Formats: sequence, C-alpha cells, structure tokens
Amino acid sequence: MITNKMDCKIPSVVRIFTPLRLPLLSLAAAVTITLSSSGCGYRIMGQYPLWPEGIRKVYVETIRNQTAEPELDKIMTEALIQEMWHQDAVQIVNRPQAQAILGGVITGYQADQPISFDRDRNIRQMRLTIHLDLQLEEVSTKKILWQEKGLTIQEEYQFFKDDLATTRSRKRQAQQKAAQDLARRLLDGLSMGGIRPCS
Repeated sequence: MITNKMDCKIPSVVRIFTPLRLPLLSLAAAVTITLSSSGCGYRIMGQYPLWPEGIRKVYVETIRNQTAEPELDKIMTEALIQEMWHQDAVQIVNRPQAQAILGGVITGYQADQPISFDRDRNIRQMRLTIHLDLQLEEVSTKKILWQEKGLTIQEEYQFFKDDLATTRSRKRQAQQKAAQDLARRLLDGLSMGGIRPCS
C-alpha cells in the first residue's frame, strides 16, 4: 500500500513497493511497507538513479533514534550499509572522503500489537511498526539530493506466553528483518528508476 499525505497521484511505476510486486516472503513473517511523501509530488522518469551523477562516494551516518526502543538506530544503519555494499554505483567511505551523506531518523516505534490468537484467545502473533525518514545530502553544497519522509515498516513475530526470552528474541529478529527488507527494496527500487526527488 502506498499513501501520500498530500493526496498526490502516485504513478504506477512506484508500486514496486507494493506487496503484489514484491518477491514472495517467508511464511514466518509478513512485511508491509507504506511509502508516504512529505508534500512533494512524484514524477515518472525513465532511468533516474538514486545516486545523482557525480556522487560515487557516500558516508552512511548512524540513523538517529527518537524512540525509547534501544538499538533500532544500529539495526537500521547496519541494514543500509549491508545493502549498499551490493550496489555497484557507489563506494562507502569515511566522512572526510564522502561526496554525500546518507542519513535519517527513526520517528516512531510501536510493538506488541496482537494480530493473531488461538482458539483459547491466547496471543499467537504480534506486530511491530517502525516509522522513519531518510535523506541523501551533498557534502559540498549541503543540498538535499533525495529524501523520503513517513516511511513505515511493519513486521510480524511469534509470541510465546510462557517464554518471554524467546519472544524478545523473535521481536529482535523481526526488527532486523524489517530493516533489511526496507533497505533492500528502497535502494534497489529507487536505483531502477521511477521516483524523482523533490526539486
């Protein structure tokens, strides 16, 4: 599902993020990514790369975490770095060598949302939700080259009433899965073209 806070028309090519266009996920987890714009419109373009021309060295700063959930910043940052290693277009470097900085902020987090019960009304599955903003900034000009605000990731995990340690472990795995899935689909999807940054 794709929503736009300003009711802008979203071209069909952007629907690379919708469940119908995504590869099949494992039966253990279901992921929903909701892409919301911050007010600018989207325009179709044939082959518009995420990395603008001339940007080949990128520093990934630690994603800021405005929530009370620990280590979400580390999980999201590591997911972005891992996925960028698979991109041929750019090189990950230290800040002094960077032409652009990829960063963002986790703006919201909700967990322990029951979504599935057994016949005795015991909780079987929970859902967690992460909200974040991402942007790419050019070092020399401080210009925002690309940004997405209001990204939302949802991931499900199993709940064990009599084993809270295992539940916590499954929740952490769900956080990591959600971060990896968002990073992969965002970077790969935008690199394929179809979304142009706000001018």
